[in-house]
Amino acid sequence: MNTIILHEALASFLDFLWSLEQPVLLAAHGARRFDIPVLDRALFRCSLDEEFQQLGSSFLDTLPLSKALYPRLGSHSLVNLSDHFLGIRYNAHDALEDVTALQELYYCWNLNPRYVARWSF
Repeated sequence: MNTIILHEALASFLDFLWSLEQPVLLAAHGARRFDIPVLDRALFRCSLDEEFQQLGSSFLDTLPLSKALYPRLGSHSLVNLSDHFLGIRYNAHDALEDVTALQELYYCWNLNPRYVARWSF
């Protein structure tokens, strides 16, 4: 796949988010510690941070959520959660596989919207 500059990638991402029903909930496993700081820095560097803020999107960090839902699990890694709940082992840290596993877990957990709202920020 050909690469594109960061600004183009982020602009395409924002266009995609705008095309969805608003507000958008962005879920990531470990979002507070990794995904959000990386995204914030990139948006700021490309002067797209204000446009992103206009979306009014919220975030759901599934790591602390999984710890609250299933405190007795030994590990709350995405690989372990996928194995435990879905019976699927996958190649960790492959972005596409991470996203797919997280989406499948989210649907598997069938969370009450109030609970999701409680853990969103």
